[in-house]
Amino acid sequence: MYVDMVGGAHLQAAVEVARHGARFVLLGALSAELAVKGATKVAPVELDLFQLILKGVTLRRYSADDDPDAFNEWLQCLAEWQQLGSIHLPASKFIGIESAPRALHEACLGRLKGLVYVEL
Repeated sequence: MYVDMVGGAHLQAAVEVARHGARFVLLGALSAELAVKGATKVAPVELDLFQLILKGVTLRRYSADDDPDAFNEWLQCLAEWQQLGSIHLPASKFIGIESAPRALHEACLGRLKGLVYVEL
């Protein structure tokens, strides 16, 4: 299973190495949001559709906008799993609004792992 929040070349590479019967969940298109020429709602990618068919790959999309309660449920489950120690999500924390530009810059350069957030 592959969860894609980036699109673009990342999605293309994942499709190329996908195993037979792979399932893909498309959650976002960060490649469009961080485009060199500026944020856009267009995230072009060239996929070999014949390979998707031959490999039996399933592509599904998901948006929490379709289920407003999903985000709150996710937060509750995540808090429980973290408290139990059954899940650990890497995070990069920055303190103060003045560090926000540095956080964004470091994230765009790929220097940070996991969730990137600025604590106010």
